Amino acid sequence: MRFTHIVGVFFICLVLGGCVLNLGEPPTEGWLYTSTRDGLVRVSLERAEKEIIPGCAGTLAASDGVLYSLCGDIIYAYDRDGNELRRIPLPEEPRGRNIVGLVALGEAGFALLDNDDDKVYFVGPSGEFLREVSIVNTPDTRWQNMYGVVANGRLIISEDGYNRLMSVDLTTYEVSVFKDLGYLPHWLGALAYRDGVFYLCGPTSVYAFAEDEDPVKIAEVPRGNISGIVMLGDYIYTSSNFAGAIYRTTISTGDTETWVEGLNFPEELVFLPAG
Repeated sequence: MRFTHIVGVFFICLVLGGCVLNLGEPPTEGWLYTSTRDGLVRVSLERAEKEIIPGCAGTLAASDGVLYSLCGDIIYAYDRDGNELRRIPLPEEPRGRNIVGLVALGEAGFALLDNDDDKVYFVGPSGEFLREVSIVNTPDTRWQNMYGVVANGRLIISEDGYNRLMSVDLTTYEVSVFKDLGYLPHWLGALAYRDGVFYLCGPTSVYAFAEDEDPVKIAEVPRGNISGIVMLGDYIYTSSNFAGAIYRTTISTGDTETWVEGLNFPEELVFLPAG
């Protein structure tokens, strides 16, 4: 099934003031991973075939060929087939917190995004406590999505509960408002970054923007809520939990198709290339 949106790559480049997009050739081998209520699922990029693999279906991140899943107070590291490589126990401070987002920071460790206390906990590669920062002045009772990407030495977080993208400097840990999108008529969700362009999701919409530009809608999926996003070449892959599907949008044409169906409430979406 295919759906068409009128915005293509030409319009993106026009709004961004000159094309900064480097779409490149998408990989043909590798897997998309998502946590579902049935377990940890991977989908073959080549065949669009889904399978449940071993491993804990938690909050996911991926880095350097390793899949990470936060389940309870342990970050599990898996290979591409879901075989356990190691366990990274969390330090005392973030334990028991409502961690809804996990960002792999390579040799620097991990960032854990706390929805209840509006904080980010930084832990080292072995789970040692490094730092905690608050993304709002006073924690509140508002719940929000919390996704994070690394861009130019900063952790960019979607969102703070008030439709603002927040920035944490990864050297100084200074927190600032990255972009105030309070005028958008919906919450902010999944976030991706590639080649100077951010891709931000709402319930059913995908926006693109450079740091100094306003978001432009580039895709609309038929059913939400979008819970994850992965950029590969000319394609945007988005998971939708209520639809139980992964959609694939072709950036250059704006066409969206239902790529995989039959998933039981898929959450974050991450990619590992074949290796």
